[in-house]
Amino acid sequence: MRCTGGPGTDDPSILRCQSFSLSLLVMMAYDLRPFQLKAPTWMETAGYEIIAKIPPGTDRPQFGVMLQALLAERFGLRIHSEKQSMPTYDLTVAKGGPKLSKAAE
Repeated sequence: MRCTGGPGTDDPSILRCQSFSLSLLVMMAYDLRPFQLKAPTWMETAGYEIIAKIPPGTDRPQFGVMLQALLAERFGLRIHSEKQSMPTYDLTVAKGGPKLSKAAE
């Protein structure tokens, strides 16, 4: 499972993905983190090969829109976004200050 090329890489003119899951392609297209995507299990297990030419001068936001169009056209992908409450944690320093030491090299 790997993806090479695209904007910001050594080969910005072509994107090559081998055995890449649809979930990872969606996260790449919409700039999502894994916890932000709820999808069926098959989207994580099925691998796809994609070879796409990218026009010269394409930046990352434009590339995302192109990838979104590819997913809609080839997979019939439609998205639904919503806000959800999630638990969060607040890391604070205890009384007396931090008791951290520098890591040994």
